[in-house]
Amino acid sequence: MSSQMPDNYRASDSDRVRVSEMLDAAYADGRLTLEEHEDRIGRALHARTFGELAPLTADLGQGAGLAVPAQAPLPATDPRGQGVSVDTSHQGPADTVVAIFSGSERVGARRMPATTTAVAAFGGVRLDLRDAVLEARTVVVNTWAIFGGIEIIVPEGVRVVTKVAPIFGGASSNVRSSDPHAPTIEVRGLAAFGGVDVKVAGTDDDD
Repeated sequence: MSSQMPDNYRASDSDRVRVSEMLDAAYADGRLTLEEHEDRIGRALHARTFGELAPLTADLGQGAGLAVPAQAPLPATDPRGQGVSVDTSHQGPADTVVAIFSGSERVGARRMPATTTAVAAFGGVRLDLRDAVLEARTVVVNTWAIFGGIEIIVPEGVRVVTKVAPIFGGASSNVRSSDPHAPTIEVRGLAAFGGVDVKVAGTDDDD
């Protein structure tokens, strides 16, 4: 324990962020389940001391249990994910995009929070993430397409996990990357008499 700070020392925002990055990487690598990841992220963001942070990464590999996150080595990332902008130094509030009998979109350079909810009811939502800066290694997009459509355009180099339940609707993705270390877009939700379509940038119909 000589390399650790005392458990009662106060943790800083940067300490909490570094632990969150380690948890994101462990989830992307398959060492944490979704439920474990969400629980530990919540505890990390609310931790006040090193004693609260250390147990969150203690079982994730050599060096991961160090109570000083700045000294703990982060898991290596694959160069195929380097084209994606990720900045976890700031955690913004969740975003909601709603289109009811209308259209709505998020495009251009902006920060993408860890959670976004898109609702399309008799309308359409377009999320263009090509110029977005992701605020987490794993970003969750909750989708509700009810007699409507949701289109998500992602940059090359991301990993997409689709968990959309279709009911007289459809969900599709042409993203083929399976790199576990790449930044991840996890698309969840429901497509009822509607559709959720995830496309990688550069395809013919993403403009």
